[in-house]
Amino acid sequence: MEMTASEQEMQLLEIFLQEVVSPGTVPLDRCFAPGYELWMNGTRFDYNAFVQHVQQNREGTLGYSFNSYIIHETVTEGNKFVARYSLTGNYADGRPFTAMVLDLFEIKNGRFVHCWEFGNFGVE
Repeated sequence: MEMTASEQEMQLLEIFLQEVVSPGTVPLDRCFAPGYELWMNGTRFDYNAFVQHVQQNREGTLGYSFNSYIIHETVTEGNKFVARYSLTGNYADGRPFTAMVLDLFEIKNGRFVHCWEFGNFGVE
């Protein structure tokens, strides 16, 4: 039986996406447990690598930046939370893109502990 995301999961997702769109606005430990692990398109980021990736986003050194997001669909089952969302932004050369993302989060004690993410960047 499918269930929609609870208020807690949606709040965590909104805080996370707000940090992606407006870097530096949210302390990471508010949403992410110290042992957080991210698998992004098959690449593993332990907590330290994830923090470094977020820092690069905050510094604008990733070669792209995000400016908005739309949450399209969410599903919760137990401590698992799936979110399908899109992000719009620009590459460093100004070309716009839309990224479609599908995340499967595991949540414990009100914070993300794992994420398996598949994303696809496309030039508009």
